[in-house]
Amino acid sequence: MSGSKKYVEWQIHLPGRSEDMPPMLGSQHHPLLEGVPLVRSVLVMLVKRDSRSMKAAYAFERAMDLPKGTPSQWREMELFDGDYVFVRDLNDHLRETDAGTLAQKDVLACATTGEVHHDQETKQEVDNAVQALVGKGEGGLTDFERMTASKNINNTRCFSIATTVEKQTKICAPAAAGNRLRDVEEYNKVTSKILKASSRMVVDIFKVLPSGVQRAISLNREVINYPSAGCFENDMAPNVQVNIATVNHQSQKSESDLQDDLGQFGEAHFDPNDHPAYLTVVLSASTLPDTTDPGYFHILQLGVFTKLDKHRGVVFSGRRKHGATKPQWTQDTVAIRPSAFRINVVFYPTNTCVNGQGRYPLAAVKTRAEKQELNGKEKDTSILFLTPETKNLSTCTDRQVNRATFATEGTNIMTPEAAANFYGRGGLEWLTQTLRLAEPSLQFSVDPDLFAQAITFNNSLGEREALKTWKHAPDAHFVRPIRVHAIEQFQRFTDRVSSFIPSVATHKTTGGQSENLRSTEATGGQGGHRGYIGTEESESVDAADEMEVESSLRITGDPMDVIGSDATRVDESHTTRGGNTRPAASSTRARGKSDSRRARVPKITAKDALKGTRGATETIKGSPRTNTIQSFKALDGLSLQAIEAEITRLRVELQTHGRGVVNNRTYERIPGGGDMEQLRSSFTILENDPVSADAPRRALEVHRQASSCEHQVLNAQLRTRADRAQIMLSASRARRWVEKDMVEATKDRLRETEMEKGTEARNWLDDIIAVVQNGFVDGRREIILDPEAYPRMLAIGNKPYAFSNTHAPRRYNAGDDREKLHEAIVNAIRVILPGWLGFSLPDGKLERNDRVRAWFVDAMQEYIGPKFLATDIAWTLFSTFKTGHVIRSDRIYRTYTPSPQLMLPFIEALKVHPICDSASDVGVRFREFSDLIDGECIPAPKPSLASTNLHNPEVDRFIRYIDVAYKILKGDRSEVRNPLVAEMIRDPDAHLPIRELVSDRRRSTGPDGPYDTEFIKTQAGLYSALVWRGVTEGTRFAQAGRMKFSDVDDIQDAIDEYARSHNIEATDLNAICERTVHGRYVETRSTSNILPIWMDTLTLQEWETFSRSSPTFGDCFYYLFGNNQGGRDKGWIGGLDTISMFNLVGDLVYAGVVQRPTSEEVARYMYGTKSPSFTALCEMGLISNNTTTIEEVDVGLRVLQGTVDSNIGQDDVQNVGTDLIRLEYALDRYIRFSNGLTAPPV
Repeated sequence: MSGSKKYVEWQIHLPGRSEDMPPMLGSQHHPLLEGVPLVRSVLVMLVKRDSRSMKAAYAFERAMDLPKGTPSQWREMELFDGDYVFVRDLNDHLRETDAGTLAQKDVLACATTGEVHHDQETKQEVDNAVQALVGKGEGGLTDFERMTASKNINNTRCFSIATTVEKQTKICAPAAAGNRLRDVEEYNKVTSKILKASSRMVVDIFKVLPSGVQRAISLNREVINYPSAGCFENDMAPNVQVNIATVNHQSQKSESDLQDDLGQFGEAHFDPNDHPAYLTVVLSASTLPDTTDPGYFHILQLGVFTKLDKHRGVVFSGRRKHGATKPQWTQDTVAIRPSAFRINVVFYPTNTCVNGQGRYPLAAVKTRAEKQELNGKEKDTSILFLTPETKNLSTCTDRQVNRATFATEGTNIMTPEAAANFYGRGGLEWLTQTLRLAEPSLQFSVDPDLFAQAITFNNSLGEREALKTWKHAPDAHFVRPIRVHAIEQFQRFTDRVSSFIPSVATHKTTGGQSENLRSTEATGGQGGHRGYIGTEESESVDAADEMEVESSLRITGDPMDVIGSDATRVDESHTTRGGNTRPAASSTRARGKSDSRRARVPKITAKDALKGTRGATETIKGSPRTNTIQSFKALDGLSLQAIEAEITRLRVELQTHGRGVVNNRTYERIPGGGDMEQLRSSFTILENDPVSADAPRRALEVHRQASSCEHQVLNAQLRTRADRAQIMLSASRARRWVEKDMVEATKDRLRETEMEKGTEARNWLDDIIAVVQNGFVDGRREIILDPEAYPRMLAIGNKPYAFSNTHAPRRYNAGDDREKLHEAIVNAIRVILPGWLGFSLPDGKLERNDRVRAWFVDAMQEYIGPKFLATDIAWTLFSTFKTGHVIRSDRIYRTYTPSPQLMLPFIEALKVHPICDSASDVGVRFREFSDLIDGECIPAPKPSLASTNLHNPEVDRFIRYIDVAYKILKGDRSEVRNPLVAEMIRDPDAHLPIRELVSDRRRSTGPDGPYDTEFIKTQAGLYSALVWRGVTEGTRFAQAGRMKFSDVDDIQDAIDEYARSHNIEATDLNAICERTVHGRYVETRSTSNILPIWMDTLTLQEWETFSRSSPTFGDCFYYLFGNNQGGRDKGWIGGLDTISMFNLVGDLVYAGVVQRPTSEEVARYMYGTKSPSFTALCEMGLISNNTTTIEEVDVGLRVLQGTVDSNIGQDDVQNVGTDLIRLEYALDRYIRFSNGLTAPPV
């Protein structure tokens, strides 16, 4: 370092920065950046690398999310052009006194670049390419998104445009969207332009990284020969994704992240399939005007962020949790331009592509005539692959499939120079592999220099050019020392970098690759990269199981792959840009192991249930049964020994605890028992009527309750076999509701429509089918399902739902394409319902797992029997379920809506399994278990739903009450002689059964009321609503005074002003607070509650965020009135009575803040308060006075709901019928004031 400037460093303290983030140092003249131009500032972060500290750091990182608010509120360090962040071992820092020596050992964690790092020509080339991609940008979509060939990832605005990876087979190929057998000329032109232009920026960025980073990555590429993306000089990453985000107007600005555009890629996430030693590069190449805030990119655990200005580059490891915020408009006065998009081009390194384990399809080796002889299908032998053995690494036995090749599609994603050198080097790899198979005594060797000089090609200028010399090429018989040295050097680099990344260091494997390489190159045997390669390559069953258990407790942001919704193959490039699911098992683990380790005690573990018995024989009446059909991991645990252990455990449980272990109904003695009671009630109601108006909400409720109860079981809070059986049935019920009930209902409706033209729509499902069908027929790319246009869709959600039509711009002909159209509609329903209701999972792998698990539960219940669900075996299979346990076909990974037909091989194997044969040893023992369990594991018998058009005198009286009310509203005074009708006319606020027409309620929804769209989402808006419902409702003050208040002093001033202007005595409290507003005297209702309400409102600091999250009715009720916010020692705000609480949350429904309640939520309120509406149901005979379950109230309420909808005019349905909140209000008023009405004559 002679002549170098002296390195100096100092501590940096950032107020408010989390103590769990690494301590920071500032520095100058960092030795690793010597000679690097345009360095602005350098941070060094001190990291503890011991195992315990890394696990703690990883746990902290997993729990992190993108910060809310503005940059000034974030306690993070902002990075600008030319900033670098290194990490250093804290122990080294404490031991070493020479700062310069320490700095030499630092490891680059991230860096940022900008416009100054690129010449004008490069920037202009990128801008032109982005403009070609955006085009006119009409309708909120870029021209690129409108192209037929463009295939997004999982219905997001993310697109893979370079090399993609099929994870199951490790095949790395050009993106299928660009296959030249299709009409993709315009698509390839745009993607080629963006790749070649942006890759030059990446090369510029690569040149300003520390020389050690450059050298290690370049050496690895020399060894592996992976394809570049764009220009040949791009060593950084072969995989590229384009992410598109639309800017929000300031008036629409919210705290939401990028999920609307990017799905799971817009969340904070890890990229678990990235190689840990490599770096991802995010390039911001946008068309945003200066009046926008482009958003910010965060690397969470390091506590740094940077603004995504135009041409900003962010270099970081995808194995660190990261994410970006959405762009926003900063000036309301500026019109939104159609082409205002933020375009991020992401270059990233998938493990399979850069570690030598990938298989690259070079070319098709059969002629088109030969392919036609194969009935138009290309067989495996028609593709020439570069496989790991050609790179002297491990072999791969996975099945080959048809795909794009680098010979025909390579120039779409690379320059001619890059494509020719990759293809030429691939030829050399094939040649050396072929020679390596010859008799060893021949000792073949190939001179790579002569090989390169002998092959020429046309370059970008149309001139002949030779291949570049490949000094690190593999040889046939000998091992080149330079190649071994390069691999060892890269492995050392990988080990050191990985040790600083919590998500990698926590799950590291051990071992090097160089000695593997030597033996492999010399013998042609198997070897491979090992070390910090992540979960994808792990061979350790124990380590994987440990990670599985740990991962199962995560909520968001954890590593997992995602499957493209309509791709022709699964791309690892899709899987690595985010997600939050569990690590996938390797192909070795998927094959299982022999069941050699027999359990000696009656205890079952995850590995016991999944342990292999493959290839064994079972005795059926003395005859050996050989396994001649496909074997499945889910069936391996159904052995004689496992069933015997199950019986032993059950007997011990029964002796110790009695039958309560099997079915304990005393739920108050069991933590979480109340949740199970709710789950059973919701499940039973959905089972009884899966196509009702309330069924969508019920399915979502069952899904959420089952997830909660499953978590309680995992935490040992619920222990009964009955509870677990109920959870298994319920957790898969929402999926089965979609996959079975709704699919069959959709098919029935489509058949009915074909048979009876002009059939009138009956409910929300008919409306959805009609809208989707019209979208397919018109070829619309985006089909909007809008509840405002189709009110019956409110049964599913308050907000519109956009469905991406991947068949567009194809138009279906309702006549000729009828069968395909119907199939497309059914598949659309399978996506829309879980997506709109919110129980579809953002991660493709979790979504697939959840769907297939529902099929699995159905199969086990149908073919083994429901009592099997009471076994520990079933629970273990359920709680550790993976798709690969029951489906071995890779077709499951090729579509977002796989067919249940893929389960047929598993079902065939299950049907012939000994457990299904009552004469086999296993079958006999399982029957013994079934006799012991004695049916107690199965949910209680389901009460049937009564007729939904019930008539009796009391029900008819209620309908008459509603009918009279509407006559009065329409000016009909014909029954004025009836005293009660006269009373209804005199005081409509007190006596009419129409909730939204009460005078001060109408005021509350207007511009001067608290439920103004934006005001209610503020703390002042919530306080104003609470004061009205809890204190002033039904008073002269509420009808004439102010209804909006900023704080407690403001309302006190308003009351004083009202009292003065209306000459009200201070003692006349009825003008301000009416204690009998609910028909009974409520002593706690008082003006003295105004201050406590304000104090309690102040504890709800997250209200503005919560109110914008579209919470459920139950969640909002709990947030406001059931949560011990801010240390409150009471269960509600400011002493509000329960009726006021319920009414307020109902108001929030109509304000668009809260989702509509399910019938169970309304029934729970009625049952818990024994409200007048509860009494009304009793008088109508729909429930009895001694009703003991919420379920009975729920059924009665829904019967009345159906009866009302069937017997009142369509104009009145929107005001009373269908809507459960209004129906409950009508029941409340009915029981108080309608006793004088008589039923109409029969």
